[in-house]
Amino acid sequence: MTTDHPRRRLTIVVPALNEEKKVGQTLLELLPVVRATLDDYEIYLVNDGSRDQTGQIMERFAASDSR
Repeated sequence: MTTDHPRRRLTIVVPALNEEKKVGQTLLELLPVVRATLDDYEIYLVNDGSRDQTGQIMERFAASDSR
């Protein structure tokens, strides 16, 4: 007998301001966890006006995964 469980869904918001040294690693650590534990998810990457490469790093991640 199988038990149906509700779908595990989550919206994740990642705001960052001048975090070019950390945002890439944060996303690389986050993605495997959400892929393994959630049925459905979306991730919003928010560049809060960074003056470094934070926005460009976020753009590369966004281009590689439509979620």
